[in-house]
Amino acid sequence: MIRLNQTQTNTRPLAPAQPEPKLGKVSAWAELALGFTPDPRQAELLDLEAPRLAVCTGRQQGKTQAAAAKALHLALQQPGALILVFGPVGPQAGELLGRIRHFAHRLGLATKPDRNHTRSLVLPNGSRFIALPDVPTSARGYASVALILVDEAAFVDDQIFQAITPMLAVSNGSLWIFSTPNGQTGRFHEICTAADSAWTRFFSPSHECPRIAPAFLAQERAFLGDALFRQEYECAFIANRLQFLDRELIEQATIPREPQGTPIPSITELFLGVDIGKRIDHSAIVVLALTWSEGPVNRVDMSKPLYPRINLLHAESLPLGAAHFDLPARLKSIL
Repeated sequence: MIRLNQTQTNTRPLAPAQPEPKLGKVSAWAELALGFTPDPRQAELLDLEAPRLAVCTGRQQGKTQAAAAKALHLALQQPGALILVFGPVGPQAGELLGRIRHFAHRLGLATKPDRNHTRSLVLPNGSRFIALPDVPTSARGYASVALILVDEAAFVDDQIFQAITPMLAVSNGSLWIFSTPNGQTGRFHEICTAADSAWTRFFSPSHECPRIAPAFLAQERAFLGDALFRQEYECAFIANRLQFLDRELIEQATIPREPQGTPIPSITELFLGVDIGKRIDHSAIVVLALTWSEGPVNRVDMSKPLYPRINLLHAESLPLGAAHFDLPARLKSIL
């Protein structure tokens, strides 16, 4: 016979941990629970499971609506989750937060603001949304973040990315960025065009949206011109007027051709040029490679002629007002 002491007899069994709610596929849940019927491309986006997601769409495709539903779904499945929302300015981030609040009210959830943040939302399960502007200093100080959303990512300060990604280290959280294109520079452009397997990229031009009439798109093309139309509606990254070289021209200039003679790797030289911009001018960086090839042997004096060749390896203009103290790290990265 085992005698129980007084402490043991008064101890109540611990309540079992509450499992996370299973809401199913995001697209089906959004339609049934939120009254939001996604079009086929929106449904595809909603059901994507990716820790690093870059979404490039044409205008008026409902990317903010889809982002709000997708983020709320994650917050409900992860009680106590911290979700940060960034935009080019505070009100822009607040617009996405407003969509999330609207959906939460459709579910009958009683929400409240976080005491420390004006633009914020707290769900009954403890999950929090905080909307912030793209000011790198305001992005620091948060830890164990489950999800970071960057709305209009092509228009935010590029330095925001180096400020926010460390917040995901411990939590192994997700980073979703949404935008239409904005020129051929910046982190959003790099993420969407570089061969980086860490990112899942989702492209959706406006003609794939059933809510946008072909006649309207034809009218916009005639009004905006082909280049601007392609950027606004076809997910094309077009050089803007502040860039000194178009990416397409750079690619054409660096198409490899058959070298004259035999290359001599030992005397290849790299030339890196930096033009420091100020308040009006952009800082520019260009890298050239000078290579030499040996031609055929001259049978008279047994000499070999040398043929020079210059390749343009890299060219970019930094965002206007970019801090000069970031240049050494940028140059190291390029090299």
